[in-house]
Amino acid sequence: MSISSVDVAAGRPVVRVDGDVDLATSPELAGTLWRLIADGHELIEIDLERATFMSCRGIAVMVAAIQLASPRGQEVRIVQPSAVTRRVFRLGGVARLLDEDIAPGARPA
Repeated sequence: MSISSVDVAAGRPVVRVDGDVDLATSPELAGTLWRLIADGHELIEIDLERATFMSCRGIAVMVAAIQLASPRGQEVRIVQPSAVTRRVFRLGGVARLLDEDIAPGARPA
């Protein structure tokens, strides 16, 4: 896995994930998300369009980020999941965490 970019569009970061998110690579994602939360960003988006694999550890990192951000008044949004990641979220019973119809950097209606 690599984080291809952390773009700040309209004042909010979009973390673009490429490749596999698993036990070996999830610490990099966690570190990036924790740093952005600590920096006080009101909204952080995770773009999974180019993610090719998602393990339960990857899901756990994103759930933990959502739980860490929420009491601080921050939001972590998961957008544009690839077909593979969408399936894993559904199988894991956490598909409700996906904002499938929102493009990164866009505000929902």
